[in-house]
Formats: sequence, C-alpha cells, structure tokens
Amino acid sequence: MGMRLGESTGTRNGVDGKVNGAHGVADEARARTFQRGVLFGSLGVFTLVAGFASTMPFMQAHRDELGCGAPCIGSMTSASSLLRLVGAMVVGRLSDTLGRRSMLWLGLLGCVLSLGISYSVDSLRGMWLALVPSSLLNHNASVLKALFADYANDAGLADVDRASAMGKLGMAIGASFMVGPLLASALASSYSQALALAAGTSALSALFFAQLPPVSLPDTPPLVAAQRSSAVERVRRFFHLPVLHTGGARVILAIRLFAGLAFNIYQVLWAASLKERFHFGPNDYGLFMAIIGFSYALSQGVVAKQLISRAGDRTVLLALGCVLCLGLGRPLALWTLNVRVVYCAFVVMVMALGVLNTLISSACANLATGDELGGLFGTLDAVENCTGIVGPLIGGQLARLGQAVPLGVVVACYGANFAIIAAFYGRHVGNKGLAHASSAKKSQ
Repeated sequence: MGMRLGESTGTRNGVDGKVNGAHGVADEARARTFQRGVLFGSLGVFTLVAGFASTMPFMQAHRDELGCGAPCIGSMTSASSLLRLVGAMVVGRLSDTLGRRSMLWLGLLGCVLSLGISYSVDSLRGMWLALVPSSLLNHNASVLKALFADYANDAGLADVDRASAMGKLGMAIGASFMVGPLLASALASSYSQALALAAGTSALSALFFAQLPPVSLPDTPPLVAAQRSSAVERVRRFFHLPVLHTGGARVILAIRLFAGLAFNIYQVLWAASLKERFHFGPNDYGLFMAIIGFSYALSQGVVAKQLISRAGDRTVLLALGCVLCLGLGRPLALWTLNVRVVYCAFVVMVMALGVLNTLISSACANLATGDELGGLFGTLDAVENCTGIVGPLIGGQLARLGQAVPLGVVVACYGANFAIIAAFYGRHVGNKGLAHASSAKKSQ
C-alpha cells in the first residue's frame, strides 16, 4: 500500500512537473512574441515616420514655390485634422474587427499613395490631393499601441512592461523626427528627391511590418454579430464602444481634450514668438526640432518606464507632476529672453508629455477589452485631431486681444487637467480604477 501511494504521488508529481514545464515554455514563447512584436513594430513606425520627416525641410520651400501662403497652410492643416479625425475612429474600429496588422498595411498604403501623388502631380492641387490618403488611412501609431497591448495581454505581462512597450513606440517616433531631416540633408537636395527617399523608407517599413507575429482576433467581433442586421444597425454596432461609458475612459478623454486645446492654442503664439525674440532661421528650427525629438525619444524609451515603475501606487502624483511641468513651462518658454531657458523649458515639458502619454496609453489597455481597444485609441486620436481644428481658430481669435489672453486660456486648460487628475484619476484610471476595470473585463 505504501509503495502504491508513493508511486501514485511520484506519478502525480511527474505529471505536474510536465504541465508546469509546458506552461513555462508557453509563457516564454508568448514573451518572445511580445518582444519580437515590439521590436519590429517600433522599427516599422520609425522608418515610416522618418520618411515623412525627411520631406519636412523641403516642404515649406515647395509650398512657397507653389504660392501656398499662411491661409493656404492653415486650410491644409484644418483639412488634414478633419480627415484624421474621421479616419482615426474608423481605422481604430476596423483594427478591432479585421485585425491590427491589416490596418497597418492600410496605413502604409495611404502613405505610399500620398507620396505617389506628391511626386507625380507637382502643383498646389497635387498637394491638396496628397493630403487625403495619408490623413485618412495612416493611423499606424494608434494601431500599434493596441497591437502592443494585445501582445502584452497574451503574455500576461505587468503594467510596467506594457508601459515600456508604449514607451519604445514613442521613442521610435521621437527618434524618427531627428533622423529623417538628417537623412534628407545627406541624401536629398530637392523636394522630389526627398519624396523618393521617403518611398524607400516606406518599403523598408513594409519589411518590418511583415515580420510582426500574428494576434488572434476577438472571440465575438462586432461586425460578425451584426451581419444579419440592417445597414443602420451594423453601423451603429460598429461604432458602439461600451468602454466610452466608463469613468476611466471619460477621464482620459477629458485629459486629452484639454491637453490638445492647450497645445494648439499655444502653437498660434509660439511660432511668431520665436521669430520675434530670437530671429530663428532654418538651422535654428532644425536644432530645436532635433532637441525636441531626442527629448521625447528619451522620455518614452527610458524615463517613462523608470518613473512609472518607481511611482508604484502613486501614479496620480506622477500625472499631476507632469501636468504641473507643462502648465508652468509654457509661460516660461514664451516670456523668457534667454534662448537657453527656452531649450531647458522645452526639454522638461517634452519629458513630462512623454511620461503622461505613456501613462495614458498603458491605462487604456486595462480599461478596454481586445475588441474595443483599437476603437478607444482611435477615439483618443479623434479628440486630438478635433482640437487641431478648433484650437488654432480659438487661439487666432484670442490673440487679437493680446498675448496674455490665449496664454491664460492655455494655463487654464492645464489647470482643468490638474483638477480632473486630482479628483478622478485615482478613482477611475489609477491602480484602483484599473484593478476594477481589469476584474470587469475578466467577468465579461
């Protein structure tokens, strides 16, 4: 009897060991999938955005040659924001139903079409037409955020690992705005050559996207559930996002709204202010953009993960600190007559913005289920693009009353965010809110 009991125990332990070993191998495989997905996704968006950034040094001169002045540029910016507003919501939801990787290829196609139009139709009409495909279809950054969250959820990783993945994506985007203009200065001498360079980097981006590992689709995608419904009902279900009715999503949307308004109103004052105070030229703007790109890349890739990891349960204080840096830094950068102070202020602000964006992106992955995550990121982008339309109009009208009025509105927007975070972030988005959202997701 004793021998049989020992044999039975030994057999059971052996089976348990094999099961645990199998689970360990599966966990390692999912972790490798996560790492591979983050690597190739970041490289793909880096090469794609670097290609666009390589056209920036020549774009304004080309607009001047075609007679596109300030009203024309303003109209293009508003039109682009409107198209991106619509595209962000549609592409985000499509990524929930048709798959993230499919939407990455769609975004890449939009970029290639825009480059082709710009290259073949060398006119003001061509520049307008080139806005449409890229603005409407290319939302690869938001799609990749959702894709990285899918990888992290499959691997069962902690929030800090998810934040690290979002940070690496932001680092890739920030670095691309440094590398792109440098590539253009080394390899291109005209706008057409810069477009050809961008086409080459787009092809390289396609190679990286092709290496992305697959992610399973949601179990019950909204489109499948609505196949036998009327067209109106299908559209309604397609855009129906229950997560938007949660307190956490509303808090994040409000934060993004006020931050976007503050940024776009401030930009109305900022460009003219640099020219008036420091007589900035093309080289100065290039250095300024390089510093911003480097700071954002450093913030997203290194600083954000370290601060979020150390913050632990105190993410509310971290978010409040970021908003405080932005609210105090904007007036300082606008009023100072010392260009070094401007650079220092912007480095701090960009760092704070990177950390805050990483906090928000990581929180979204816990608030929404897999079949709503793309839609949530798309909605956030839509809100941001809406502020890109409304903000400059508000800033332009307020600027007629003097610099202090729009600047006061900017500070008030950051004050509103400070109050929202202090009152609601910890309850709905912080660790308590995310724990509640996570348990709700598991019960669905």
